[in-house]
Amino acid sequence: MKKLKPQKTQFQVIWAKLRTTGIVSRNWCLKRNITRLGAYMADIKRSGVKFSANYDGGDYKYRLK
Repeated sequence: MKKLKPQKTQFQVIWAKLRTTGIVSRNWCLKRNITRLGAYMADIKRSGVKFSANYDGGDYKYRLK
């Protein structure tokens, strides 16, 4: 029987993207069926991480400060 890899949660996917590239966008998340980006960013903000949020070119983008 083939062993399955544990999957990352949506929060883990977003946090990994922010750590590696410093930016995450709404459209990037929607392509991966992540629809609660705003709620996850609120959780990240509560943990003390500083970021800026902009509406840029028809897409919401969050950038680490």
